[in-house]
Amino acid sequence: MSGIGILTCQSTLTQGQVQLPKLLYLRIADCEPGLLLSALSTPLLRVLVCYLEGRSIHVPEDLPEYTHLKDLQWSDVGPDPTFELVFRRCPNLTRYANYVIGKEMDLDIHLIVDAPTILTLPGGINSIKWSNLEEVLFDSTTYAALRQLVDAVPTIKRIRTLRDPVQDPLRYNEDVETERTYLSELREKVDVVLWLDPWTGV
Repeated sequence: MSGIGILTCQSTLTQGQVQLPKLLYLRIADCEPGLLLSALSTPLLRVLVCYLEGRSIHVPEDLPEYTHLKDLQWSDVGPDPTFELVFRRCPNLTRYANYVIGKEMDLDIHLIVDAPTILTLPGGINSIKWSNLEEVLFDSTTYAALRQLVDAVPTIKRIRTLRDPVQDPLRYNEDVETERTYLSELREKVDVVLWLDPWTGV
């Protein structure tokens, strides 16, 4: 089995009860991710997609380390202890998105007023320990925060933000000219694109 989609489910499974030793792709939607993740044993998982409309309620006591996970897409609905636990258990990510790729049209990015949750976790940007991270996709953020992220995680090569912090600032009192300067500095280091524009780097 190379992939599994799980929709509108209510899990009553116990820790590691379901063994999926060859599972590579897991998509979770409309159910408690903590219950499901704690019930599944997925040692080779490479892609985890979690589509949520609210914060998880049932937080697992622990989760295994997802050493093979390369791609994490997790709907950002604010601080979520289940996400924080997953965040600490996938050290080898190469791509992270705080929304589900392909669901961009479902997002009202103009109503977003908070920075990506991952940038506000305890320890801040320096808490991100993904030493292989190359690609980051955010629904909305500031170029100032992205510059800090690139300094903290120098392996990053590509950044996408769906909302342009210059044309549509996250905060009403944002210094747009400073943001414009940060964008220029960022583009000297990494490929930065907006909305669904194609990557520009080679």
